[in-house]
Amino acid sequence: MDYHNSDDWYYYGNDRRIWLCAASIASRTTPDYSLAHILVLVIYKKGKEIMKRMYAPWRSKYTTTEVRTKKENIKGDECVFCEQFAQKNDKKFFILKRLKHNAVMLNKFPYNSGHLLIIPFAHKATLDQLNKAARTELMELIAHSSQIVRKELKADGVNIGLNVGKESGSSIPSHLHFHVLPRWKGDTNFLPTLAGTKQISVDLNDIYKILKKAF
Repeated sequence: MDYHNSDDWYYYGNDRRIWLCAASIASRTTPDYSLAHILVLVIYKKGKEIMKRMYAPWRSKYTTTEVRTKKENIKGDECVFCEQFAQKNDKKFFILKRLKHNAVMLNKFPYNSGHLLIIPFAHKATLDQLNKAARTELMELIAHSSQIVRKELKADGVNIGLNVGKESGSSIPSHLHFHVLPRWKGDTNFLPTLAGTKQISVDLNDIYKILKKAF
């Protein structure tokens, strides 16, 4: 198989971007040509599945009109973040730092080692619901946290993200929280690509001790 052969593009599809991405991942994952060949086809197929679009304007009445009567927001006293903040047991919940309006803590279910959550104390679902002082402090804490993980964990880069609402992918949509995710060169391999599994090789308690001193 020639990754740059136009005939291969024609046979497997003409989406050059997905094709080259699949070839790049496969070539970095294994030096074995036969296995790389298989990986390219699997990754490419998954990429094509993700990129498919279906034009369905008839669904607009379901997406633009409120059809659900059940509220998605939960009460503050039922929120896992609010419960953890109220217990004042920072070590148990891996809370690294409390400021006036916000706190930073380790994610118990990290995507990568040192995955942080930056969370306001106020039980609010969106940024505009926070007051100006809380938003300002929140942004400063995000910047400070990303600086710390780069320095203390020797991260090559950082992903900073916010999911607003259940449909965006937020697991706790009623309580706003930012993700600060350390990244290292080569931290993506065949496990998350093919098996949907991420290996975390550093214990949370060890990471907590390292970062607690820095905060």
